[in-house]
Amino acid sequence: MLKYWADHSQVTVVSVGYRLAPEHPYPAGNEDCFDVGEYLVDHSEKDYGAPLLFMGGDSAGGHLSVVTCYHLLKTRASFAFKGLILNYGAFDISGFMPQAWTFDLPLVLDVQIMQKFIRHPLV
Repeated sequence: MLKYWADHSQVTVVSVGYRLAPEHPYPAGNEDCFDVGEYLVDHSEKDYGAPLLFMGGDSAGGHLSVVTCYHLLKTRASFAFKGLILNYGAFDISGFMPQAWTFDLPLVLDVQIMQKFIRHPLV
Protein backbone atom coordinates (compact mmCIF):
# COMPACT_ATOMS: atom_id res chain seq x y z
CA MET A 1 0.00 0.00 0.00
CA LEU A 2 2.80 2.41 0.85
CA LYS A 3 4.51 1.76 -2.49
CA TYR A 4 1.22 2.39 -4.27
CA TRP A 5 0.78 5.74 -2.49
CA ALA A 6 4.36 6.72 -3.24
CA ASP A 7 4.03 5.73 -6.91
CA HIS A 8 0.57 7.21 -7.55
CA SER A 9 0.39 10.39 -5.52
CA GLN A 10 2.42 13.47 -4.90
CA VAL A 11 3.43 12.54 -1.37
CA THR A 12 6.58 11.30 0.25
CA VAL A 13 5.97 8.11 2.18
CA VAL A 14 8.07 7.21 5.22
CA SER A 15 7.79 3.77 6.80
CA VAL A 16 9.13 3.27 10.32
CA GLY A 17 10.95 0.02 10.98
CA TYR A 18 10.26 0.07 14.71
CA ARG A 19 11.76 -2.51 17.06
CA LEU A 20 9.60 -5.53 17.86
CA ALA A 21 9.05 -7.56 21.01
CA PRO A 22 10.16 -9.90 22.44
CA GLU A 23 13.70 -9.03 21.32
CA HIS A 24 12.99 -5.38 22.10
CA PRO A 25 10.33 -5.14 24.85
CA TYR A 26 7.95 -2.25 25.36
CA PRO A 27 8.43 0.71 25.07
CA ALA A 28 11.14 0.27 22.40
CA GLY A 29 8.71 0.31 19.44
CA ASN A 30 6.89 3.35 20.81
CA GLU A 31 10.16 5.20 21.33
CA ASP A 32 11.24 4.50 17.74
CA CYS A 33 7.98 5.97 16.44
CA PHE A 34 8.27 8.98 18.78
CA ASP A 35 11.79 9.66 17.54
CA VAL A 36 10.76 9.48 13.87
CA GLY A 37 7.67 11.61 14.50
CA GLU A 38 9.68 14.32 16.25
CA TYR A 39 12.33 14.24 13.52
CA LEU A 40 9.72 14.60 10.77
CA VAL A 41 7.93 17.45 12.54
CA ASP A 42 11.26 19.25 12.93
CA HIS A 43 12.93 18.42 9.59
CA SER A 44 10.52 17.14 6.93
CA GLU A 45 10.09 20.49 5.23
CA LYS A 46 13.86 20.85 4.82
CA ASP A 47 14.53 17.17 4.03
CA TYR A 48 11.46 16.35 1.90
CA GLY A 49 10.20 19.72 0.70
CA ALA A 50 6.93 19.65 2.63
CA PRO A 51 5.79 19.55 6.25
CA LEU A 52 4.52 16.40 7.90
CA LEU A 53 0.79 16.35 7.18
CA PHE A 54 -0.55 12.83 7.77
CA MET A 55 0.37 9.78 9.76
CA GLY A 56 -1.16 6.36 9.87
CA GLY A 57 -0.81 2.65 10.07
CA ASP A 58 -2.48 -0.73 10.05
CA SER A 59 -3.09 -2.87 13.12
CA ALA A 60 -0.14 -2.32 15.49
CA GLY A 61 0.94 0.54 13.23
CA GLY A 62 -2.45 2.19 13.71
CA HIS A 63 -2.04 1.93 17.47
CA LEU A 64 1.52 3.27 17.30
CA SER A 65 0.33 6.16 15.14
CA VAL A 66 -2.21 7.16 17.79
CA VAL A 67 0.27 6.99 20.68
CA THR A 68 2.81 8.91 18.56
CA CYS A 69 0.18 11.55 17.82
CA TYR A 70 -0.47 11.97 21.56
CA HIS A 71 3.27 12.12 22.19
CA LEU A 72 3.68 14.87 19.58
CA LEU A 73 0.83 16.85 21.17
CA LYS A 74 2.98 17.00 24.31
CA THR A 75 6.44 17.49 22.77
CA ARG A 76 5.55 19.61 19.71
CA ALA A 77 2.55 21.58 20.98
CA SER A 78 2.46 23.99 18.03
CA PHE A 79 2.29 21.12 15.51
CA ALA A 80 -0.97 19.69 14.15
CA PHE A 81 -1.64 16.92 11.64
CA LYS A 82 -4.03 17.39 8.74
CA GLY A 83 -5.23 13.87 9.38
CA LEU A 84 -4.60 10.36 10.63
CA ILE A 85 -5.08 7.25 8.48
CA LEU A 86 -5.83 4.46 10.93
CA ASN A 87 -6.75 0.95 9.81
CA TYR A 88 -8.05 -1.61 12.33
CA GLY A 89 -5.74 -0.63 15.16
CA ALA A 90 -6.12 -1.56 18.82
CA PHE A 91 -7.50 1.76 20.04
CA ASP A 92 -9.73 0.67 22.91
CA ILE A 93 -8.97 -2.55 24.74
CA SER A 94 -11.45 -1.94 27.55
CA GLY A 95 -14.00 -4.29 26.00
CA PHE A 96 -15.36 -5.75 22.80
CA MET A 97 -18.39 -4.88 20.74
CA PRO A 98 -21.18 -7.51 20.81
CA GLN A 99 -20.33 -8.59 17.25
CA ALA A 100 -16.91 -9.84 18.42
CA TRP A 101 -18.59 -12.37 20.72
CA THR A 102 -21.16 -13.63 18.22
CA PHE A 103 -19.31 -13.59 14.86
CA ASP A 104 -19.93 -16.98 13.18
CA LEU A 105 -16.87 -17.31 10.94
CA PRO A 106 -13.38 -18.24 12.16
CA LEU A 107 -11.11 -15.26 12.68
CA VAL A 108 -7.34 -15.00 12.81
CA LEU A 109 -7.68 -12.78 15.88
CA ASP A 110 -10.77 -13.84 17.79
CA VAL A 111 -11.87 -12.56 21.21
CA GLN A 112 -9.96 -15.23 23.13
CA ILE A 113 -6.68 -14.48 21.33
CA MET A 114 -7.16 -10.73 21.77
CA GLN A 115 -7.83 -11.22 25.49
CA LYS A 116 -4.51 -13.09 25.74
CA PHE A 117 -2.69 -10.21 24.01
CA ILE A 118 -4.37 -7.66 26.27
CA ARG A 119 -3.18 -9.54 29.38
CA HIS A 120 0.41 -9.52 28.06
CA PRO A 121 1.01 -6.04 26.57
CA LEU A 122 4.63 -5.77 27.69
CA VAL A 123 5.94 -8.90 25.97
